[in-house]
Amino acid sequence: MSNFQMNASAPASALLITLDDALVAPLVRMREPFLRVVAGAPDGAEVDLSLVRIPDDWLIFPAPDREMNAPRHPDGVTKQAKNILGFSIRLHDLRVSYGTWLLDQGEPVHVLAKRLRHDASILLEVYAKRTQRGDEKAAETTNRLTRGLIGPS
Repeated sequence: MSNFQMNASAPASALLITLDDALVAPLVRMREPFLRVVAGAPDGAEVDLSLVRIPDDWLIFPAPDREMNAPRHPDGVTKQAKNILGFSIRLHDLRVSYGTWLLDQGEPVHVLAKRLRHDASILLEVYAKRTQRGDEKAAETTNRLTRGLIGPS
């Protein structure tokens, strides 16, 4: 596992999350071409890229054919995803699915709230109502309570 800070120059209060090394490796590979641009190093040239610092306002996924600090419009990402996947999906849909999945896996609410940058009460209001496992668990608890009160049927 690796710790990943969303913005290396951010203050200590910035979001620091832990990611699986299998996810960090492709992110590091995606960053290499940007490091080469800053260093002025052509592809394949041996350069110690750990010495190169990307400007703070550069983005890892900049808008195509624009400045490195020009963000992609979310609609462009959505259209690209539709071409690849064959169906439409919004970035927010992925965020909500991720949050719901983690709740279903039993992740503590406070951990998930920090990761998604939500207040825990907002997280419960928005995400907890979507969890199928939560609904199934509530039904099981109700069934146990009912059997305890009135006996088996």
